[in-house]
Amino acid sequence: MKKSFSISIFAWLGALILGTSCGTSSTITYDYMLPAELTLPVELASMGIINHTPDSLYELSSKVTQVIAEDVSDARYFNDVHLLDSVITEPMTLAHVDDLARYMEVDFLVSLDSLELTLSRATTKMPEGEYHATAQIDVLGMVRLYLPGRSVPMTHLMVRDTLNWHGYSYDEKEALSFLPTIAVMASESTTYLGEKFADKLVPHWTTVLRALFVRESGELKEAAVNVHDNEWGRAAKKWEMTYNKTNSIKLKAYCAYNLAVYHEKLSEIDNAIEWIIKSAKHFEQVKHHKDVQDAALYLAFLQKRQKELQLLDLQFAE
Repeated sequence: MKKSFSISIFAWLGALILGTSCGTSSTITYDYMLPAELTLPVELASMGIINHTPDSLYELSSKVTQVIAEDVSDARYFNDVHLLDSVITEPMTLAHVDDLARYMEVDFLVSLDSLELTLSRATTKMPEGEYHATAQIDVLGMVRLYLPGRSVPMTHLMVRDTLNWHGYSYDEKEALSFLPTIAVMASESTTYLGEKFADKLVPHWTTVLRALFVRESGELKEAAVNVHDNEWGRAAKKWEMTYNKTNSIKLKAYCAYNLAVYHEKLSEIDNAIEWIIKSAKHFEQVKHHKDVQDAALYLAFLQKRQKELQLLDLQFAE
């Protein structure tokens, strides 16, 4: 059966930062778990990872499969993760899939079937005379999942992205010298690709950046000190008390927003949604249109998070 776990892979999520000029904000970060892109039956408890790309790509493709195997294994989501450290060139026929699964003693196969890295470099002279050197690698990879007894893949996963590097100098050659070597860029690209595939296969952690409204005095300042000291419960009590007693609609909006962040951090998404709706209503009352837009974006994020938590519950079901 699949097991509960914790892992240390972090993928940065775009932050919802408030742009209001009418209040002061500070930022905090915290980690939360995202579900895997695939929700597999609990019977598929052991995974075999194979390399089905051309021999000419072995150095690059083997790095991708190794990273997938390491990250998926570290997650401890599947009972067993096995890597076949050689290239499979034969077609993935029904008989071949059955033979590989039997040989590796696994329930299903994850096959890296294609890998492309496209490099481009350029230098541009800036108006102030400095050279800007850039290197870009377009990465494209595909894995397919195979089940014994089936003649076609169960599904496929694709990663397509672009990685960029930059160098600056008033000398063009020096600007180029600040770029990594092709070998380093290729290594970073294949590592990135393997991590992205692993994230699609297992639940994983991400880090989110959030804004909190503070003031130079009063309850919001004291609550900010509580947050700094990691005393979130005390901060939440101050926000809720201020929300209930103040006659300031703007201050109610600030407190409601902070309470939404507090409940989101606790994965109490229903409560977070309730508070962000109140915050948006109050911002609308005081005509803080930018904050209304930010609250709407936050509400959409929380609704998405609500579905992700439901999916996580399903993925961790015994």
